Amino acid sequence: MKNKITVIVSCAFLIFIIIGLNGCQMFSGNKKKTVVKYWTGWTGQEMEVQKRLVKRFNEQHPDIEVKINTVASSYEKVKIAFASGGPPDVCSAIWADELASYAMRGALTPLDEYLKKSNRHGEEYMSGIWDMFHYGNHVWALNVTTNSGFIVYNKKMFREAGLDPNKPPITTAEFDKVIEKLAKFDKNGNVIQFGFRPSGLTYWGLVFGGQWYDPKTRTVTADNPNNIRALTWLKSFGKKYNLRKIDAFNSGFASGTYGDQYAGLYGLFTDKVAMLYTGEWSQEHIERYTSKDFEYGYFAPPYPEDGGKPKTQYVGGSVFVIPKDSKNKDAAWEFLNFMTQPEQVKEFCHEIKNIPPLVTVAQDTLFTSNPMFNFAIDLLSGKNSSGPPQMPTWPYYYSEMARVEEKAVFSQEDPKALLQALRIKIQKDHDAAMRDAAYR
Repeated sequence: MKNKITVIVSCAFLIFIIIGLNGCQMFSGNKKKTVVKYWTGWTGQEMEVQKRLVKRFNEQHPDIEVKINTVASSYEKVKIAFASGGPPDVCSAIWADELASYAMRGALTPLDEYLKKSNRHGEEYMSGIWDMFHYGNHVWALNVTTNSGFIVYNKKMFREAGLDPNKPPITTAEFDKVIEKLAKFDKNGNVIQFGFRPSGLTYWGLVFGGQWYDPKTRTVTADNPNNIRALTWLKSFGKKYNLRKIDAFNSGFASGTYGDQYAGLYGLFTDKVAMLYTGEWSQEHIERYTSKDFEYGYFAPPYPEDGGKPKTQYVGGSVFVIPKDSKNKDAAWEFLNFMTQPEQVKEFCHEIKNIPPLVTVAQDTLFTSNPMFNFAIDLLSGKNSSGPPQMPTWPYYYSEMARVEEKAVFSQEDPKALLQALRIKIQKDHDAAMRDAAYR
């Protein structure tokens, strides 16, 4: 009897060991099935489309089962999982401006060999987006969707201000005059209507021909002369207008009917705000919430004639990565490769009204037949389309840039001095981060 119990215990222990060695694997009949944990930041309609694509993948790959989970309400969970060594196998809940930070620490799997084996290459993607996936001579991510940035304007308001509704401003000098003509105040200086409130030094620095970082020399270039010009231009609005009143006026359109993420649309629809920096996704809301006689147009953000960059685009968004601690990297790549193929990209982008980052898909008539989407694709495909700088301290740099802008605009501090101080501060932090980098 004692020997029988020993045999039973030994067999149970052996089964436990076998299951443990196989990690996240399931058995279907006599076949072993690898489970891939996939975390995404999408919810709602986007999540439903993702589930459909995941189901398709699972049906086409009987030896792999992808399990999808959203972390939209708790992005901190992603950072904790990476730090603790327990991340998912695939993750699309990482932002492009965080990518270099994760890659620098060695938290991600380089995709170079997988791309080579699957015959994937950079020519598939719009060049600015493809560059965005890189850090330290490696490719760390891919994506399935992107967005553009441009200005939508209310043609009725243009016409009533004596402006040609079919000739939006092209240069910043023209833009200044248009904004001035569209501004209306009551006798107490309160805003009745406004044209446009320029903000976002990160973006306008690029429009003015500036640069925030030189990856070749690993040098922070905050006080690039064109960055200084951009901040000086933004500062001029703080001198000319009471921006606190304008911001208070605009904040009234940032919630309610259209939600925080569609801030300003209500003002555009009700003839209160003439121009809004937005993207191709706004078209669906214009068509859904406005009357048929609402007249609108769109144009690329104006640029200075002397040294500026027309059609500037700052691309970003979420990206797909395979964590270094993924337990099933090969299966994870099979899924990532599947999700970034033209068929899936086309379906996903069409359903959620976004721009495909793949060149061939973006040129499909399904997207180009829509004038606004065709315009957005032209912008994103241009030479002045780029993503976040390839530096691990970019999120902090970005937040400090906003503080600098506030000091210049509201306190009227000197742009050159502010950006010089910013360069010194960020360079110090950047150098410290690079000393501990797993990848450089």
